[in-house]
Amino acid sequence: MVHAALEELPSEFEMVMGQDLDTGSLGFVTGLVDGENLLVRRSFAEWRMLMLLAGMAAEKALLGCETLGGVSDYRMWMATASVYLANGVKGVFFSEPRGADQLMMNKVALGQLQRDQEALLAEFFEMNIDVLTELANQLMAHRRLDAGALEPFLARVKFPDAFPRLKLSPPAQSAA
Repeated sequence: MVHAALEELPSEFEMVMGQDLDTGSLGFVTGLVDGENLLVRRSFAEWRMLMLLAGMAAEKALLGCETLGGVSDYRMWMATASVYLANGVKGVFFSEPRGADQLMMNKVALGQLQRDQEALLAEFFEMNIDVLTELANQLMAHRRLDAGALEPFLARVKFPDAFPRLKLSPPAQSAA
């Protein structure tokens, strides 16, 4: 549902439900990048971090608990959050911490960012619990939903004021 914040969903986008016994994952959505640029826009990083935490937040909103299937999403969240914070977006963060004090400052900054984003996602899913329930039921019934099947659900999604909305950058054009 976080993908509703994109101005347009790529036509090749899909959501798949199916257990992967190696990773413990119960499904996935196709990945998105911010065009083919080497630099990631701040707004895209903010949206991507929310997207990476959204699976567990949706489980909590819908089921009242979370599973342990989000390990790879959380690993990617940590990497994105570390780069995001290392750019000074939320204050001091050390990209190469030296000593216990700097490590502790980084831990506090990462923890605060995660709590802030989890709170935003809880508000988001509370606002959209009906859409989340219907979408989960549809996914359970069909196991795979493409962009066309997702559009009616995404069109009904509402956003908290602080939620990032964005347009994906177009792929870089090669010079002829």
